[in-house]
Amino acid sequence: MPINKKLSNMYYGWFIVIGLALVTFLDFGARASFGVYVHEWEKEFETSVGSISAAASIGLVIGGLSSPIYGGLIDRFGGRVVLLSGATLTGIGYILLSFIPSVLFLAVVWGCVIALATGGISVGMTTVTVARWFSRYRGMAMSFILSGAALGGLLLVPFSSYLVEIVGWRMTVTVFALGFLIVGVPVVWSLVRNSPEEIGLEKDGLSTHPGQEGTVVETTSPLEVSHWREALKSLPIWKISMAYVVCGVSTSIISVHYVRWAISEGISSTQGAMAFGLLAGVNGTALLFVGWLSDRMERRLLLGTVYGIRALGFLCLVILPPTWGLWAFAVIGGGSWLSSVPLTTSLTADIYGLKQVGTLTGLANCAHALGGAACVWIAGTLFDEIGTYDFTFMGVVVALIAAMLISWSVQEKKLSVRYQTSQLETGGATAS
Repeated sequence: MPINKKLSNMYYGWFIVIGLALVTFLDFGARASFGVYVHEWEKEFETSVGSISAAASIGLVIGGLSSPIYGGLIDRFGGRVVLLSGATLTGIGYILLSFIPSVLFLAVVWGCVIALATGGISVGMTTVTVARWFSRYRGMAMSFILSGAALGGLLLVPFSSYLVEIVGWRMTVTVFALGFLIVGVPVVWSLVRNSPEEIGLEKDGLSTHPGQEGTVVETTSPLEVSHWREALKSLPIWKISMAYVVCGVSTSIISVHYVRWAISEGISSTQGAMAFGLLAGVNGTALLFVGWLSDRMERRLLLGTVYGIRALGFLCLVILPPTWGLWAFAVIGGGSWLSSVPLTTSLTADIYGLKQVGTLTGLANCAHALGGAACVWIAGTLFDEIGTYDFTFMGVVVALIAAMLISWSVQEKKLSVRYQTSQLETGGATAS
């Protein structure tokens, strides 16, 4: 489909950002609503929180293991075909979910079908696609996409809770299915392109043609790789991934257990869903600020601070009275919630370059998902045994503090392309 680059003065990459923000809005809102259904499934399927948590954990494992594969496909074929397939299969997966008769089928459909499908439209894959369109404004572009996820949590989780009360969980997931098929698929088809070069543009909409006066010649980082295995020989990718495991632990536990924790503390599921919506709303604002800031200072410092703030939020769930803790976490945790995702992807691209950023981000997402899967199941099993989430939440606090320190230890100024000496071509001569 040909692109009319003269539709507006806005760089076409921003149209892709807006489109993928909408897809992320649907994806995150649908997946974050899982916690709304937990109590309904407990009653209808006559099962335990631990069994439902196991189904969620299977989904995280499958999604995590598929991330490097999707990332590699994007590196090889571009993001458009991966995102288009993911959106289509996700819609079909939610239709199948509306028909499940037991927790066993929940594990099959949510844990396998939907998890595999949503891997293709996950925030990791959308941000990797956008990374190829931006350099100077990469942090802001990625944060804008994640603000779509935050808006999904703000609007769709409470909306899901409302729909469940009115028409039940089966019709609710059917509504999400229609959203992906009627909105998500056409948006990807009509807007997303693999790279600016594909339609005759350059990153950020700026000229980078050699020999043109005042043209910036792109620099490379000391660790830029042409194959993802090369990155594994260096320390930064391990530090980034270790911290991202903790990100997965903290976000996955809240996505699955936050509303259930509220119910266990005598708070209604509706109020718990509203608090999660507030969390997402606060995060939407925080994401845009973090994105703007990350293009102006070291990303590692912001990333570590995000983990530290999130640790404070989890501490509030343990030490404050339940209602106070619920809303304190929504505000404090919301300030940091998804902010780690664009920072992690941007930092990876800055250090290792764009050639293999899809695979490397996929590997980091795999670690993120596997850590989350294990701890979601552990949290549910512990709750079934002892009736409280306090020990789980304190463990997360300790892990987040460790992630903060690990992130701060990355030598960004030495290794990131952002801090390498840029060159300027003037009339064919190069000045450093």
